[in-house]
Amino acid sequence: MASTSADLLFADMPTIKVDDKATQDRLEQLLDEGRVQQTLLSGAEQAAALSDVFLRVTWDRDRPLLTVCQPDGAIPEFRFNMLRAVSFWRELPGSTEGTVWRHIERHESVRIVHALYQGTRDNIGRAVPLTEHTEHTETADLVDSLGDDGVSIATGIRDLTAAYVPNMLPKRLHRGSPIGRSDYAGVHDLFDALDTTWTSWMRDIRLARARLIVPDGYLRDHGPGHCASFDDDREVWHSLKMPPNEGSGSR
Repeated sequence: MASTSADLLFADMPTIKVDDKATQDRLEQLLDEGRVQQTLLSGAEQAAALSDVFLRVTWDRDRPLLTVCQPDGAIPEFRFNMLRAVSFWRELPGSTEGTVWRHIERHESVRIVHALYQGTRDNIGRAVPLTEHTEHTETADLVDSLGDDGVSIATGIRDLTAAYVPNMLPKRLHRGSPIGRSDYAGVHDLFDALDTTWTSWMRDIRLARARLIVPDGYLRDHGPGHCASFDDDREVWHSLKMPPNEGSGSR
Protein backbone atom coordinates (compact mmCIF):
# COMPACT_ATOMS: atom_id res chain seq x y z
CA MET A 1 0.00 0.00 0.00
CA ALA A 2 2.71 2.46 0.96
CA SER A 3 4.78 1.67 -2.12
CA THR A 4 1.80 2.11 -4.44
CA SER A 5 0.91 5.41 -2.80
CA ALA A 6 4.48 6.68 -3.30
CA ASP A 7 4.53 5.54 -6.95
CA LEU A 8 1.36 7.51 -7.67
CA LEU A 9 3.08 10.68 -6.44
CA PHE A 10 6.69 10.40 -7.56
CA ALA A 11 6.93 7.69 -10.22
CA ASP A 12 8.17 10.54 -12.44
CA MET A 13 10.52 13.29 -11.33
CA PRO A 14 8.72 16.60 -10.68
CA THR A 15 9.66 19.35 -13.14
CA ILE A 16 11.59 22.19 -11.52
CA LYS A 17 12.26 25.20 -13.77
CA VAL A 18 14.03 28.56 -13.43
CA ASP A 19 14.45 31.34 -15.97
CA ASP A 20 18.23 31.53 -16.09
CA LYS A 21 19.80 28.79 -18.25
CA ALA A 22 23.05 28.55 -16.29
CA THR A 23 21.09 28.23 -13.05
CA GLN A 24 18.84 25.62 -14.66
CA ASP A 25 21.81 23.54 -15.78
CA ARG A 26 23.37 23.68 -12.32
CA LEU A 27 20.03 22.84 -10.70
CA GLU A 28 19.55 19.78 -12.90
CA GLN A 29 23.07 18.62 -12.04
CA LEU A 30 22.39 18.98 -8.30
CA LEU A 31 19.03 17.19 -8.59
CA ASP A 32 20.68 14.31 -10.40
CA GLU A 33 23.73 14.03 -8.14
CA GLY A 34 21.57 14.31 -5.03
CA ARG A 35 19.17 11.61 -6.30
CA VAL A 36 16.22 13.83 -5.47
CA GLN A 37 13.62 11.65 -7.21
CA GLN A 38 14.68 8.60 -5.18
CA THR A 39 14.64 10.75 -2.04
CA LEU A 40 11.11 11.97 -2.72
CA LEU A 41 9.93 8.45 -3.58
CA SER A 42 11.44 7.07 -0.39
CA GLY A 43 9.99 9.90 1.68
CA ALA A 44 6.52 9.41 0.24
CA GLU A 45 6.58 5.69 1.04
CA GLN A 46 7.71 6.35 4.60
CA ALA A 47 5.07 9.04 5.06
CA ALA A 48 2.33 6.71 3.82
CA ALA A 49 3.24 4.20 6.52
CA LEU A 50 4.31 6.52 9.37
CA SER A 51 1.81 9.37 8.77
CA ASP A 52 4.43 12.06 7.99
CA VAL A 53 8.10 12.84 7.31
CA PHE A 54 10.44 15.80 7.42
CA LEU A 55 12.48 17.00 4.46
CA ARG A 56 15.79 18.52 5.56
CA VAL A 57 18.33 20.54 3.61
CA THR A 58 21.91 19.50 4.31
CA TRP A 59 25.15 19.98 2.45
CA ASP A 60 28.68 18.73 2.13
CA ARG A 61 31.70 20.48 0.68
CA ASP A 62 30.55 20.03 -2.91
CA ARG A 63 26.78 20.29 -3.03
CA PRO A 64 23.51 20.76 -1.13
CA LEU A 65 21.55 17.60 -0.37
CA LEU A 66 17.89 16.84 0.36
CA THR A 67 17.41 14.22 3.08
CA VAL A 68 14.41 12.55 4.71
CA CYS A 69 13.94 12.35 8.49
CA GLN A 70 11.37 10.08 10.08
CA PRO A 71 8.91 11.49 12.66
CA ASP A 72 10.13 9.30 15.53
CA GLY A 73 13.48 11.08 15.33
CA ALA A 74 12.09 14.63 15.29
CA ILE A 75 10.52 17.03 17.80
CA PRO A 76 8.54 19.67 15.86
CA GLU A 77 7.26 22.99 17.17
CA PHE A 78 4.13 24.40 15.54
CA ARG A 79 2.50 27.81 15.75
CA PHE A 80 -0.92 28.24 14.17
CA ASN A 81 -0.36 24.81 12.59
CA MET A 82 2.79 26.08 10.85
CA LEU A 83 6.21 24.60 11.53
CA ARG A 84 8.35 27.15 13.38
CA ALA A 85 11.26 24.96 14.51
CA VAL A 86 12.22 21.30 14.63
CA SER A 87 14.87 19.36 16.51
CA PHE A 88 16.23 16.18 14.95
CA TRP A 89 17.93 13.74 17.28
CA ARG A 90 19.87 10.53 16.79
CA GLU A 91 21.77 8.11 18.96
CA LEU A 92 25.45 7.98 18.10
CA PRO A 93 27.68 4.91 17.80
CA GLY A 94 29.59 4.02 20.94
CA SER A 95 26.55 4.29 23.21
CA THR A 96 26.19 1.66 25.93
CA GLU A 97 23.47 0.64 28.35
CA GLY A 98 24.84 3.06 30.92
CA THR A 99 25.85 5.96 28.66
CA VAL A 100 23.96 7.18 25.59
CA TRP A 101 25.32 9.86 23.26
CA ARG A 102 22.74 11.90 21.36
CA HIS A 103 23.27 14.48 18.65
CA ILE A 104 20.63 17.21 18.49
CA GLU A 105 20.25 19.25 15.31
CA ARG A 106 17.76 22.09 15.74
CA HIS A 107 16.53 23.99 12.70
CA GLU A 108 15.38 27.53 13.46
CA SER A 109 14.90 30.69 11.46
CA VAL A 110 18.27 31.95 10.15
CA ARG A 111 20.33 29.22 11.85
CA ILE A 112 20.91 25.54 12.63
CA VAL A 113 21.97 24.69 16.18
CA HIS A 114 24.05 21.59 16.96
CA ALA A 115 24.44 20.05 20.41
CA LEU A 116 25.81 16.85 21.93
CA TYR A 117 24.22 15.28 24.99
CA GLN A 118 25.53 12.57 27.29
CA GLY A 119 22.73 10.76 29.08
CA THR A 120 21.02 7.42 29.66
CA ARG A 121 18.34 5.39 27.93
CA ASP A 122 15.50 7.33 29.57
CA ASN A 123 17.19 10.70 30.17
CA ILE A 124 18.77 13.05 27.65
CA GLY A 125 21.37 14.01 30.23
CA ARG A 126 23.69 17.01 30.04
CA ALA A 127 25.05 19.03 27.14
CA VAL A 128 28.74 18.50 26.44
CA PRO A 129 31.12 19.95 23.82
CA LEU A 130 30.79 18.49 20.33
CA THR A 131 34.35 17.19 20.58
CA GLU A 132 33.60 15.21 23.76
CA HIS A 133 32.51 12.03 21.95
CA THR A 134 35.85 10.72 20.77
CA GLU A 135 34.48 7.51 19.22
CA HIS A 136 32.47 9.43 16.62
CA THR A 137 34.23 12.19 14.70
CA GLU A 138 31.19 13.47 12.79
CA THR A 139 30.07 15.79 15.58
CA ALA A 140 33.64 16.96 16.17
CA ASP A 141 33.94 17.84 12.48
CA LEU A 142 31.03 20.27 12.87
CA VAL A 143 33.09 22.55 15.07
CA ASP A 144 34.89 24.08 12.09
CA SER A 145 31.54 25.05 10.54
CA LEU A 146 30.07 26.75 13.61
CA GLY A 147 29.73 30.49 13.91
CA ASP A 148 31.05 32.87 16.54
CA ASP A 149 28.62 31.58 19.17
CA GLY A 150 30.20 28.11 18.92
CA VAL A 151 26.89 26.24 18.67
CA SER A 152 25.13 27.23 15.44
CA ILE A 153 25.54 27.58 11.68
CA ALA A 154 24.03 30.69 10.09
CA THR A 155 21.85 29.95 7.05
CA GLY A 156 21.29 33.55 6.00
CA ILE A 157 17.58 33.01 5.30
CA ARG A 158 14.50 33.50 7.47
CA ASP A 159 12.85 30.33 6.21
CA LEU A 160 13.55 27.00 7.90
CA THR A 161 15.97 24.60 6.28
CA ALA A 162 13.50 21.81 7.10
CA ALA A 163 9.90 21.21 6.10
CA TYR A 164 7.09 19.10 7.52
CA VAL A 165 5.19 16.91 5.05
CA PRO A 166 2.01 15.26 6.42
CA ASN A 167 0.73 12.23 4.56
CA MET A 168 -3.00 13.00 4.86
CA LEU A 169 -5.09 15.37 6.93
CA PRO A 170 -6.88 15.53 9.28
CA LYS A 171 -5.63 13.14 11.96
CA ARG A 172 -8.88 11.69 13.26
CA LEU A 173 -7.67 11.11 16.82
CA HIS A 174 -6.37 14.68 17.23
CA ARG A 175 -8.84 17.19 15.84
CA GLY A 176 -7.25 20.41 14.66
CA SER A 177 -3.74 18.96 14.79
CA PRO A 178 -1.35 19.59 11.86
CA ILE A 179 0.01 16.05 12.28
CA GLY A 180 -0.78 13.76 9.35
CA ARG A 181 -2.27 10.27 9.40
CA SER A 182 -1.07 7.00 7.96
CA ASP A 183 -2.59 5.13 5.03
CA TYR A 184 -3.07 2.29 7.52
CA ALA A 185 -5.26 4.34 9.87
CA GLY A 186 -8.57 2.59 10.46
CA VAL A 187 -7.57 -0.73 8.84
CA HIS A 188 -5.43 -2.25 11.59
CA ASP A 189 -8.27 -4.62 12.50
CA LEU A 190 -8.29 -5.88 8.90
CA PHE A 191 -4.54 -6.49 9.06
CA ASP A 192 -5.02 -8.43 12.30
CA ALA A 193 -7.79 -10.55 10.77
CA LEU A 194 -5.71 -11.21 7.65
CA ASP A 195 -2.72 -12.24 9.77
CA THR A 196 -4.88 -14.58 11.86
CA THR A 197 -6.43 -16.17 8.77
CA TRP A 198 -3.10 -16.60 6.98
CA THR A 199 -1.41 -18.05 10.07
CA SER A 200 -4.24 -20.55 10.58
CA TRP A 201 -4.16 -21.58 6.92
CA MET A 202 -0.40 -22.16 6.89
CA ARG A 203 -0.68 -24.16 10.13
CA ASP A 204 -3.33 -26.40 8.55
CA ILE A 205 -1.00 -27.05 5.61
CA ARG A 206 1.90 -27.95 7.93
CA LEU A 207 -0.32 -30.28 9.96
CA ALA A 208 -1.63 -31.96 6.79
CA ARG A 209 1.93 -32.68 5.66
CA ALA A 210 2.88 -33.97 9.08
CA ARG A 211 0.08 -36.58 8.98
CA LEU A 212 1.03 -38.09 5.60
CA ILE A 213 1.34 -41.88 5.48
CA VAL A 214 3.48 -42.99 2.55
CA PRO A 215 4.77 -46.36 1.33
CA ASP A 216 8.39 -47.36 1.80
CA GLY A 217 9.04 -46.85 -1.90
CA TYR A 218 8.37 -43.12 -1.53
CA LEU A 219 11.11 -42.66 1.06
CA ARG A 220 14.60 -41.54 0.10
CA ASP A 221 17.25 -43.79 1.61
CA HIS A 222 20.26 -41.83 2.89
CA GLY A 223 22.42 -44.90 3.47
CA PRO A 224 23.11 -47.18 6.43
CA GLY A 225 22.71 -45.38 9.72
CA HIS A 226 21.28 -42.21 8.14
CA CYS A 227 17.59 -43.18 8.08
CA ALA A 228 15.25 -42.21 5.26
CA SER A 229 13.23 -39.08 4.50
CA PHE A 230 10.19 -38.09 2.52
CA ASP A 231 10.30 -35.01 0.26
CA ASP A 232 6.78 -33.62 0.32
CA ASP A 233 7.63 -31.09 -2.42
CA ARG A 234 8.66 -33.73 -4.94
CA GLU A 235 6.27 -34.05 -7.89
CA VAL A 236 7.51 -37.12 -9.81
CA TRP A 237 8.23 -40.36 -7.90
CA HIS A 238 8.55 -43.33 -10.28
CA SER A 239 8.70 -43.85 -14.03
CA LEU A 240 6.33 -46.32 -15.72
CA LYS A 241 7.42 -48.68 -18.50
CA MET A 242 4.73 -47.78 -21.01
CA PRO A 243 4.65 -46.23 -24.51
CA PRO A 244 3.98 -42.48 -24.53
CA ASN A 245 0.90 -42.95 -26.74
CA GLU A 246 -0.72 -45.76 -24.79
CA GLY A 247 -4.35 -45.07 -24.11
CA SER A 248 -4.43 -42.06 -26.43
CA GLY A 249 -6.47 -43.85 -29.13
CA SER A 250 -3.87 -43.24 -31.84
CA ARG A 251 -2.93 -45.99 -34.37
